[in-house]
Amino acid sequence: MPETVDTIILGAGQAGLSVSCQLSQAGHDRLVLERGAIAETWRSQRWDSFTVNSRNSMNQLPGDKRSLSNPDGFWHRDELLEPFGSHAHNMQLPVRTGVTVTGVSPSGTGAHRRLPQPGPN
Repeated sequence: MPETVDTIILGAGQAGLSVSCQLSQAGHDRLVLERGAIAETWRSQRWDSFTVNSRNSMNQLPGDKRSLSNPDGFWHRDELLEPFGSHAHNMQLPVRTGVTVTGVSPSGTGAHRRLPQPGPN
């Protein structure tokens, strides 16, 4: 039987994790699908010296209780990787990595995603 959830979120980056957390707080069933690892584009598609262009205080994920040592600073790419992964774990966000979505199509009862093969987890 196919798996059914209220909402599918594509991508486990900052936006996808934030949306998942907000939907969780509102009581919605959801699933985050990511083709690589959590924050994959930050890992593999940013140059080594990349820093975010907004203040650290604006980049904390919803529910993140860590205190910021420099709220007005600008995180380096590598400083975001561990917090994103640990936040997904600590907030028990339903993230499934290794899943490539090849399309989404509407139907009478919602939308259906198409996957080439199930992901590893």
